[in-house]
Amino acid sequence: MAKLNRGLTEEIVGNVIGWSGRIIFFAEVGVLSARIFGLERKRQTLGSLMTLPPHIPHLIWQKIAGCLPAFIPSVTMWIAGSAIYRDYLLTQRDVADYYRPSHETYDTAFAWLVGAEFVLFAVLVAYLSLRMRRGPLLAGMSIMLFGNILAGILGDILGLGRQDEMPTWMGIMAVGAGLLALFLAYAIPGWLAVSAAEE
Repeated sequence: MAKLNRGLTEEIVGNVIGWSGRIIFFAEVGVLSARIFGLERKRQTLGSLMTLPPHIPHLIWQKIAGCLPAFIPSVTMWIAGSAIYRDYLLTQRDVADYYRPSHETYDTAFAWLVGAEFVLFAVLVAYLSLRMRRGPLLAGMSIMLFGNILAGILGDILGLGRQDEMPTWMGIMAVGAGLLALFLAYAIPGWLAVSAAEE
């Protein structure tokens, strides 16, 4: 009984901490991406920013690096919650069953997909913030939601929605999300110049 109560506590605590970290991280990524050039646009100083000696990509990386410390608490919660929940799984299930190759393949593909989608979400919202005066965060969330629904439907149509085919489909989606993020990231400096010229 004590083992059951301990396991239940680990499951609840792990899920609450882990999902709280994920939600906070997602919100921070969206808000910071939408505002990465928000102050300059609001004060109409993008033109002055563009005249600084560093190249535009270098300025963008400096701004991204300045945002990274803000993610430390939420990422720590995410990792801690995941570790607690993983410990719960290992105490409640057969370790050999948990580490079956199918589980490892699925978990790896899912991790790559989540990582690629977080990067795509951040780049997409930053890109939309240069194209839209209002609502880039909401637009980015809507596009990501619609894209994932469409990808799920397409996976079912192609016969890749079955459990044994899911890692393959998630890998394809991760590559697609990564390529789209690269394309949008490449377009951001150009739109920065356009936005600066419009001031």
